[in-house]
Amino acid sequence: MGVFVLRRLAVSFISLLLATFLVYVLVANAGDPLGDLRTDPSPNRDDKIRARIEDLNLDQSVPQRYVTWISGAAKCVVPGAGCDLGKNVKGQDVSTLVGQAASSTLRLVLLSTVLAIVVGISLGIIAALRQYSGLDYTTTFSAFLFYSLPVFAFAVLLKQYFAIRANDWLRDPRIDVSTALALAVLAGLAWGALFGGNRRRRWMIRGVAALLTFVLLMYLSAVDWFSRPSLGPALIAVLAFGAAVGFAWLIGGLQRRNVLYASLAMAGIASVGQFLVRPFLEDPKWATWGTIALLAAVTVLVGVGAGWVFGGLDKGQAMRAASLTGLAAGGFILIDILLRRCRSTRRRSAAACSRPSGRTPRTSRATSGSALWTSARTSSCRRSRSCWCPSRRTAATPGHRCSR
Repeated sequence: MGVFVLRRLAVSFISLLLATFLVYVLVANAGDPLGDLRTDPSPNRDDKIRARIEDLNLDQSVPQRYVTWISGAAKCVVPGAGCDLGKNVKGQDVSTLVGQAASSTLRLVLLSTVLAIVVGISLGIIAALRQYSGLDYTTTFSAFLFYSLPVFAFAVLLKQYFAIRANDWLRDPRIDVSTALALAVLAGLAWGALFGGNRRRRWMIRGVAALLTFVLLMYLSAVDWFSRPSLGPALIAVLAFGAAVGFAWLIGGLQRRNVLYASLAMAGIASVGQFLVRPFLEDPKWATWGTIALLAAVTVLVGVGAGWVFGGLDKGQAMRAASLTGLAAGGFILIDILLRRCRSTRRRSAAACSRPSGRTPRTSRATSGSALWTSARTSSCRRSRSCWCPSRRTAATPGHRCSR
């Protein structure tokens, strides 16, 4: 067994050397690192060329440069040896740049892993509870579809349509009739997959869901909700009670009234408790991830208590349904706070258009409020490179004052 492990490690080491050498040769011959300096009209062009040749070791052959690079890269795995990955064409230390990018990459990987685990396990449990139903088939097909897609190709699609195109759409956030119809059809198919029953019942659910989705989208577009988004206490309460019914149906079925009553009781507690929790979450002193984790733990405990009181013979299912209902209601409260902060950021972006310095909202950060909501809204509410005037619903150039 030891010989097999050593053999595999040796083969992996040789494969790593060959792969890095091949990539290094391809990158070294991909372009001219001195191309921009050859056309540089500055009088010290020759000095710049000599400095870049010295930084990148361009006076050596490609294999010699690879040996120099791999020698410095090998120090990265030796503690205290000093990692040296060389310099880029701008003279910047690559090790420093990698260190700066590593934190963002680790956060993204951690968040995507946690999200994949939560969503995957949740959908798997729900599909198992509704085995051989439309939801089960849809979930299985979607899992195989997204698992077979190349990650890099899917990432490009997400970046194009959910980042770039979404930011462009937010300049004038209106939904036309054709888009609303398409989204309504997709929503109808999704809701039809969630519920079982005969063919007539499924098509009735699809039709009602599609109609409600179309009416809701057109109403939100007409009242300009996408420019001034918020949920509000009333809608949070409605969503909490809807989540209560949904979790009670998924976990125990609506025929188990004890589970339903526990979930509804937790929804009522959350609807009233939002007025007590919101001041703490909006206070910069308390708005931290630790506070959110503490509130989540308290919510689970309250849900367990509600399930114990109303659960009767179904205490276990009632506890789970009530706890999930409370967590869902807490998520709605956080979303409402974030949406309101995003709306305030949009108003600040309109004010930034009138500044003589011409700073755009991408570089002007909020100086008030907690660090949690500031970082959240600056990452999720960034505008395009031009300023945006909410009142005129147009993109304004720097220096232009938006009309109030």
